[in-house]
Amino acid sequence: MKKPPNQALEPRSQASRPVRKKGHGRAAWDRGSSLMLGKMLNFLRRLFSPKPDPNQPLVEYPSDEFRSIQEALSSGLVRYREQGEARPVDIRWQGQGGRLDSYLIRELRLAGSVLSAAEVPIQWDVVCREAGFDYARLKAERPCDLNIDSLSTDELAELIEFVFVKHLAMQPWNDSRDFCLGIEYVNSA
Repeated sequence: MKKPPNQALEPRSQASRPVRKKGHGRAAWDRGSSLMLGKMLNFLRRLFSPKPDPNQPLVEYPSDEFRSIQEALSSGLVRYREQGEARPVDIRWQGQGGRLDSYLIRELRLAGSVLSAAEVPIQWDVVCREAGFDYARLKAERPCDLNIDSLSTDELAELIEFVFVKHLAMQPWNDSRDFCLGIEYVNSA
């Protein structure tokens, strides 16, 4: 069987070519399309990504996911802020108790932009002064609360670690020289 001979395509005449307007070139189309593509991919990622289980902790340390407690704390705070801060979380810090066979757990509660102590009264003015933060900027309506809205995630993590380690004088475990951390949603009754 014979193949038909290739026919050369004739170039289009100048009159049949579309007229390009200034400023509407390929570069402008590429920027707009890549922006639209980025928005579409972000939407699809949010739509089909697995939703976090509200009954599971945001962060637990020690774990294979984090190398240090500071990394775990920062990651938990980022996750909390990304999820819209709709529900309060308890930040539980665990360390060595008064005896070798005992442990000590302290909690802070983060509800939106308010940080409060769950069981131990904390003098936030003293904590802020010692940690190098401006208490006047962080002062909340109630004296037992702290308004952390103006703090970055790293600053908030630094402040929380200061409260547990320096202000509440919690001790790390004797064997690992480290603490345990859990950030969990507060169960609604």
